[in-house]
Amino acid sequence: QLPPQHTSETCGYGIEADVNDCFYNFTIEPCASFFGVDLPMQVQEWQALGWKLQPIFSDETSSFFVPSQDLIVYPVFRGLCMGWSWALFFAQQAVAHIACGQVQRPLREVRDKLPLPDISEGPIVGVYVDNISILGIHKEEVSTAAKNVDAYFKDCNIPLTWTSETPTDVFTTVGIVVDFRSRCIRNKPARLWKAFFAGREILKRGRVSVKLLEKWLGYMTSLFMLAPCGLSCFFHIHRFIAENRDRRAYMWNSVRHEIRLSLGIMWLARSQID
Repeated sequence: QLPPQHTSETCGYGIEADVNDCFYNFTIEPCASFFGVDLPMQVQEWQALGWKLQPIFSDETSSFFVPSQDLIVYPVFRGLCMGWSWALFFAQQAVAHIACGQVQRPLREVRDKLPLPDISEGPIVGVYVDNISILGIHKEEVSTAAKNVDAYFKDCNIPLTWTSETPTDVFTTVGIVVDFRSRCIRNKPARLWKAFFAGREILKRGRVSVKLLEKWLGYMTSLFMLAPCGLSCFFHIHRFIAENRDRRAYMWNSVRHEIRLSLGIMWLARSQID
């Protein structure tokens, strides 16, 4: 929600940072034992293999202690395991906690189920796991906010990689191109072309793996969220998937028609794709 503007000047700027090795920069000691390796050995044996003696975490006392030489211990993974169902949640919370330390929470933070912050009052920060986006109307304010965020992460000894040295009026974040010049948001071209050609290949098949069609539909749904009216193209595809789940089936004519219709919409918008 940008304020009204009656000139052709750029209406905003943005910059994005990526948290290097995000999942491995955060540890949750009480959960480490859930991700252990079944290779118990005495502490002195681990030391002989190169492990340096240091305090280890005890699940029983929830505290650290220095183990004795004959204590049998298991190696564990202390960082956030990327395959763990809660890893995304904890990574999101940790990065948001650090990145949004430079703004007045929660009104300056773009966050699910919270009021949308007013960008005219100053830069806003949005976090998507290891991606940090900073948006604002004035380039200087966005640059200052980025420097503050970078300083916070340096205090935590966590490195960041910035997509550009200074804020830009057109930048890409999590597959979306934010264009402050033309005041619009569009999908990243590479994402559109992948979905377009995948749809054409599906149309060449008589029978289709319903699981494959469902994956393509999920991808298309994500793309069409920027233009929700286009989601009406997938009515019969949803029905087809529901009735033929987990098998191969001949596509209905109505399904083929909706695939062609959705691809046609993307082709008409090819000026946005190119």
